[in-house]
Amino acid sequence: MSLGDNKGAASRFIYPTDRLINAPYNGHEVIAYGQLHSVSKGNAANTYFIRLCLPDGRPTKVSIMISAAHYAALRVRLTQVMLEPTAWMLIACGTVTGREEAKRYLRPVGARSVHFQRTSLKVAHTPSASLPVSEDVKFSVPGSTFEARSESSSKSTSN
Repeated sequence: MSLGDNKGAASRFIYPTDRLINAPYNGHEVIAYGQLHSVSKGNAANTYFIRLCLPDGRPTKVSIMISAAHYAALRVRLTQVMLEPTAWMLIACGTVTGREEAKRYLRPVGARSVHFQRTSLKVAHTPSASLPVSEDVKFSVPGSTFEARSESSSKSTSN
């Protein structure tokens, strides 16, 4: 798999919620995905931090930042997500950064590298909860397009 200028095994680039804490800090671009836990407003105008849900129901320590620069493109969807965060999933591509390693967050490459998808039902935070996906996911970052189909379809990635 390749992402940006980097090539390697998919596990080097793809981080579900339970592995997001292990994503490289100030390293190469990664893809994070999972069920949303919560959305909170940042200190700067039109800045939001999204926490994904770990399998045990706790929020991830690494959040995904929606910056003011990306807010305009994501405003309509983000408004829907904030009404019922746990009914949504997210897939985002970016780099893990932050003022200090203890307060790291994923900074998306751009507004088109963040995709929110409503799940077919709201799921309580329980370790055994599984989330059916209601639609196909497709998002892009410069130089790459990623596509994942629901369980009834095959999964694919194209460059």
